[in-house]
Amino acid sequence: MAVADSARRGQAREYNLEHVVSRVLLAGVLISVVLMLLGMGLLALNPGLSQSHVLPVGQVLKLAPNLHPMALIDLGLIVLLLTPLARVIITGLGFALERDWLFAAISLTVMVILFISLAAGSA
Repeated sequence: MAVADSARRGQAREYNLEHVVSRVLLAGVLISVVLMLLGMGLLALNPGLSQSHVLPVGQVLKLAPNLHPMALIDLGLIVLLLTPLARVIITGLGFALERDWLFAAISLTVMVILFISLAAGSA
């Protein structure tokens, strides 16, 4: 009986982790779509603000609150790119909380690789 209860609790934790991860992925995609659609709508109203290059992140964060169309589009792309990183972080934390150290270490390794590729890509 105790084994069955333990198995049920383990399945409930696994479901909760999958549920949280799926919600984070869904929220990231929805937020990025809303930001990009808002930016494209504002750009259609004022096409003179279009640029042929991507704005630097610092400039995106400065211009997005002012509803600059290109900054909103770029911010949507940034959110979309950071969504998988959030998934890896949450998954790693979930595994650590469950004391599943092997998968927590794998998640940490994936996170380090993502950070290295982000740093190398921005250099």
